[in-house]
Amino acid sequence: MTRDSPVHRGKISADGNWLAVGSESDAGAIFLFKKGEQQPVWKFPTKNGSSVRALSFTPSGHYIGASTFGGQAYIFESGSSQPISSWTINGALGGIDIADDGTFIATGGTDKKLHIFEKGKTEGKEIPFNEYVEEIDISADGKYVAAGTGGSVYFFESFNKDQDKVFPCTTVIEPKPRRDTMTRNGQNQKTANGGLPIKDTGKKLLGMIFGFGFLGSMMLLGIFTTLRKLKSLERQKNILMQFNISKLSFLKLTGKKVTIFLSILTVLFLLLTITAVLVNKNPDTVLLKQGGQNLPSDKQGSGVCGNNLCEPGLGETKESCPKDCSGGD
Repeated sequence: MTRDSPVHRGKISADGNWLAVGSESDAGAIFLFKKGEQQPVWKFPTKNGSSVRALSFTPSGHYIGASTFGGQAYIFESGSSQPISSWTINGALGGIDIADDGTFIATGGTDKKLHIFEKGKTEGKEIPFNEYVEEIDISADGKYVAAGTGGSVYFFESFNKDQDKVFPCTTVIEPKPRRDTMTRNGQNQKTANGGLPIKDTGKKLLGMIFGFGFLGSMMLLGIFTTLRKLKSLERQKNILMQFNISKLSFLKLTGKKVTIFLSILTVLFLLLTITAVLVNKNPDTVLLKQGGQNLPSDKQGSGVCGNNLCEPGLGETKESCPKDCSGGD
């Protein structure tokens, strides 16, 4: 139907016999199709090829309401490609509805107004809004009009009055790269693979080593205890004892000593793992707002200014946290 763009709006009559569509391109137009026919009954090219963004049918299919980006609003009869009434506003129109009897339309757009135009009249009524008027619906009896706004709508098509004017893009605002936002004391931190800071990556790696150490020592303790207790593993136990006598005799290992050593190792790795988890939960990049200034958390420990507890060991003083540390502390 169009050279470079698809249909943007489509409306069908209540009896299903008629279909009106609006094209979105630099050759905008309104097309009317009849059920069972491949070619349009008629086509109406819009002024300056403006995109057709809103359409509405009466239930009988006799009247069609349409509006464009160029600010034109129309009422058509299904039997003719020429509008029986038309209006132009200084804005882009994106919402429309037509009364069931076809006597008036309600439309709105970027001028932040709801316009009501009566068939056969050149002037209409305006109702101001504070945002782009996007959705419109007229009650069946024509007594009420509901309108909805769409906060932020961006259009990339010039109005008729600026048809020959070019609007260059002078400023492109892009978000900062992630590595530039990860700063400490106003300076960029070095990152590993463009992700977490190297220091934080090292903490996580150390925590993983401690976790694997805990799992490994606990597994060894379980295997050794099982060898000592189960009689069905007597053969494996004898092999282990022969290896201890021939290769590790200088250590003078006994079953009790090995059990104690593995138990201590398991508890040690468990404590180290828990410590690593707690440290990783409070990374240095978190800032605490104290005394009206943003201070790095590594200078304040893990103290929280404002919890009614003075914590000198965590960096809180009368100067940095007067709310918690009174003059007597």
